[in-house]
Amino acid sequence: MNTRIFQNVSSLKRYLVASVSIVISICLILVFVYKSKAEYRSISDSIVSTALNKFDSGKRDSAIQTLEWMRVIEPKNQTILERLALMYFQTGKYQNFAALISSSEQNSAKILSLKALSEKLKGDPKSAIAMYSEAVKKSPKNDTLYINMAAVYQESGEFDKALEILEQGILMQKNSSRLYTAAAALTHKAGDDIKAKEYANSAIKLNENSPQAKEILSLVN
Repeated sequence: MNTRIFQNVSSLKRYLVASVSIVISICLILVFVYKSKAEYRSISDSIVSTALNKFDSGKRDSAIQTLEWMRVIEPKNQTILERLALMYFQTGKYQNFAALISSSEQNSAKILSLKALSEKLKGDPKSAIAMYSEAVKKSPKNDTLYINMAAVYQESGEFDKALEILEQGILMQKNSSRLYTAAAALTHKAGDDIKAKEYANSAIKLNENSPQAKEILSLVN
């Protein structure tokens, strides 16, 4: 009887030791994987940063090639996609820009904004506005989205709709001098200098050094 109990206890000890060893091994593997991912992410971020510095210093082709290479390695990396798309756009490679943005399945506010720009370049303002509308839903306090969407309406001759969009933006972001300045420029262009002056003054209250608002005031006074 005692022998059997001893054997059971010994078996239990061996089982516990084996279980602990397995748990320790799994923990070590997880630590290694996490560390490896962290190190890789650091390297990846460094490469992207280097590409941006190259682009800013005039080595644009080299910067684009670097991000194209990184895009192959990390096709789901949103930062790389956004940076590469902007580089294409800023260098006039509009076909590359459109193809890259169209292929993206990501729908963040930034990506939707880029898709809207792509649709605008294709001459499809309705699709551009639809994309901007979706982007605004995801980032309702992003004043740039309202300004860009209003610009599409303005280019289509829909000044009232453009102003409506800017007003929506002002309601969501009352401290944005850029929205007031855009509204001032729009109403001045539409021939309503009274409103233009009101918007320009509001912009200057928020940013007294706004050159655009000051310029509009000089035109309407």
